[in-house]
Amino acid sequence: FEVLWTGRRVFGLARPGELVIRDADGRAVQSQLPEVRRGARSLGSIEGILDGVLVAFDADGRPDAGRLAHRLEPASDSTVRRRAKSAPVVFVAFDLPFLEGGSLTGEPYETRRERLAELPLDGEILQAPAHHVGDGAALLEASRRQGLAGIVAKRLGSPYRPGKRS
Repeated sequence: FEVLWTGRRVFGLARPGELVIRDADGRAVQSQLPEVRRGARSLGSIEGILDGVLVAFDADGRPDAGRLAHRLEPASDSTVRRRAKSAPVVFVAFDLPFLEGGSLTGEPYETRRERLAELPLDGEILQAPAHHVGDGAALLEASRRQGLAGIVAKRLGSPYRPGKRS
């Protein structure tokens, strides 16, 4: 189980010195996210695809959809930089379908999560969420107390399946 982060679903294509971020419709959005591009430097020369969500947090640490929408609006470079300082966006990577030229889509979820955990993510702007094996009810209750959207349950042995959650 893991927390359901309210945000915008994205895929990050990591290449040496670069992270190209595309939304679920294939549109590139990295030009609006200078802080995520800087955080991606922690990946170094790693090549892979990160499946995740962009999240903008409010002052209380809860996802703020309005703040994220404002950040992703087209703007001049100076406005984008100003917005990045006042409302930073985090790339929360929850899966790793490809790494170093090889597909991990047939590997079980638990293996992909282990490989994701091994990546040198910067932790502040580029991160993998905690996941909890067992006791989903406790995590659900904790997410409710914090005013979060809910949780996601994933089968540990499941392969990666592109598309919407089921």
